[in-house]
Amino acid sequence: MPRETDRQRAHYFRARWLFTLVYPGGLRIPEVSANTMGRFFARRDADGHEQWWLEVLGKGDKERLVSATNAMAAAHS
Repeated sequence: MPRETDRQRAHYFRARWLFTLVYPGGLRIPEVSANTMGRFFARRDADGHEQWWLEVLGKGDKERLVSATNAMAAAHS
């Protein structure tokens, strides 16, 4: 994707972030489009490490948790 202008760079980074959300998380497009950033939350594991999660409403109106991977966080920055 072209990244010569500010607008092109912004489009590139949005697209890259969406792919890191959809592919590793196994999300369907409706699950992504129906959710907001407010559905992300953090919890600490048994070792005290912070882990981010995304709560999605999926097929059959069933809620599930998807781990927000390190790749997803790295793509955002």
